[in-house]
Amino acid sequence: MDWRLLKCLPPYKDFHVVTSIPSDMEIQPSESISYALYPDDGLVWAVSSEYVLHVWDKNEKEIRRIRKDYDPVPVSEEFKQDWIDTFKKRGKDTSKLKFKKSENPFDVIFSDDKGNLFVRTNEKDKSKKSVYDVFDLEGRFLGKIQIPHRPLVFK
Repeated sequence: MDWRLLKCLPPYKDFHVVTSIPSDMEIQPSESISYALYPDDGLVWAVSSEYVLHVWDKNEKEIRRIRKDYDPVPVSEEFKQDWIDTFKKRGKDTSKLKFKKSENPFDVIFSDDKGNLFVRTNEKDKSKKSVYDVFDLEGRFLGKIQIPHRPLVFK
């Protein structure tokens, strides 16, 4: 099975795949696809294992690619134990469970009404709040902010 990001345009009859990745829950942390709606019917999407944001216009033309260097964060023993416990509770074979050396660089992206992009990184501040990288409409890095919980954004 694969995870897929699908796009559907009016009259909402045809879907097509923007990107897809394998969904292998035995390899942790697993990859995910994150996306955000962008001004003028644009789309920003990324796969969590790479810090590369693909910015598309409404015609699905890539108008920009935002890349950011990051320091890999090792997968913690607590994370590993949580997954081992989860597999045991579900009656799955824990010997098949494999762990990557480092966490994914981010897991969520969203945008505000001005087109600024917020990327929740794997970093935490001293009080364990999530750290977000913020980029402007042109892809320039604006800085880092802390948000105490994951905001849900509906447009």
